[in-house]
Amino acid sequence: MQTHTIIVPLDKLDAIINKHIIPLVKAGSILLLCGQLGAGKTTLVKALMRQIGIVDNISSPTFSYVNSYNNSDTGLIVHHFDLYRLNSVDEFFMQGFDELLQEKNALAIIEWPEILMSFFEQLQGTISGIYCLNLDHNFAQPETRYLTITPVKLL
Repeated sequence: MQTHTIIVPLDKLDAIINKHIIPLVKAGSILLLCGQLGAGKTTLVKALMRQIGIVDNISSPTFSYVNSYNNSDTGLIVHHFDLYRLNSVDEFFMQGFDELLQEKNALAIIEWPEILMSFFEQLQGTISGIYCLNLDHNFAQPETRYLTITPVKLL
């Protein structure tokens, strides 16, 4: 897979997710959600969760750092992280969150992952793939976003 950018009308978000993101969703994968405040990261997560059969009330884990959900039909566990308030990589490890990233039956979705970028090299061989999903405002068309999907290459 190569990097590609899509213009996403918000009213077509489900179709875009189904075509471009669902193929990346598998146990052992990590989706990194980058973008400015208000770009739509949590909106994307909620729509993605619906697409993969998570029927729980999805909320941003801004204060708890992580919310976990289970698709009882498939056994897939989804760990949704919001690291906006995380102060250091050490804090991530002290909470034991690194263990959640290595669960074989889990998908991790991480909002504000920038603080962990140096850590991902250590995960080589233990995960299915890491993909960066970058959302940007389209100021010319406020009801759309630019979504750039990039596979993260581990050395």
